[in-house]
Amino acid sequence: MKPVLSGVDHVSTSRTFALIFSIIFHPVLFPFYAFALLVGAGRNEVVLPILHHRTEILLLILGMTVLPIIFVLAMKRDIMLRNQEQRTIPYIITLLIYIAGGLVAFWLALPILLVALIFSATVSLFVLMVLNLKLKASMHTFSVGGIMGILMFSGWFEESLYWKLWLGAGLLALLVMRVRLILKAHTLPEIAAGFMAGLVPVFIGLKIAGY
Repeated sequence: MKPVLSGVDHVSTSRTFALIFSIIFHPVLFPFYAFALLVGAGRNEVVLPILHHRTEILLLILGMTVLPIIFVLAMKRDIMLRNQEQRTIPYIITLLIYIAGGLVAFWLALPILLVALIFSATVSLFVLMVLNLKLKASMHTFSVGGIMGILMFSGWFEESLYWKLWLGAGLLALLVMRVRLILKAHTLPEIAAGFMAGLVPVFIGLKIAGY
């Protein structure tokens, strides 16, 4: 009997860790993580314009983070949006918030890098929303894919940190994928679809913007 209980405890602990990890790296928080990535590891020519406008940028990111949460809670939806059918309206609302955020960033004359990032993320979110019509693509791997799309632009980051950033992002991606499987939130195709929906549009969008 003891081995059975031990096995149950192990499964329970794994699921608890997976849930906490999923909350910490919830997709809605990734604008903050992207900001921290650029400020913490970016070259001076990337960091200094951002720091010059840090108050406006942080307020903008706060709005783009908090407003989707408020709308989801007001609709009495599960913040994790576990059901595919529950995702469409929150996606549309978040998409509109991101478009508004990009326009505000442009109007405030914030660094063009930030404006390009917001609009690239908006295109990524639109792709994710379209994918959601067919399958429940992972929002978590979508966000990790977006971060890795940013990391493809090596000229933005300090050379001494670049390989460490890729190593960290790779490990994070694997952990996120594993966690979503432990929680049985997604299948492998849904995880892969979410990841590519985050990575490809961000990379292409930033390339089109001239980076």
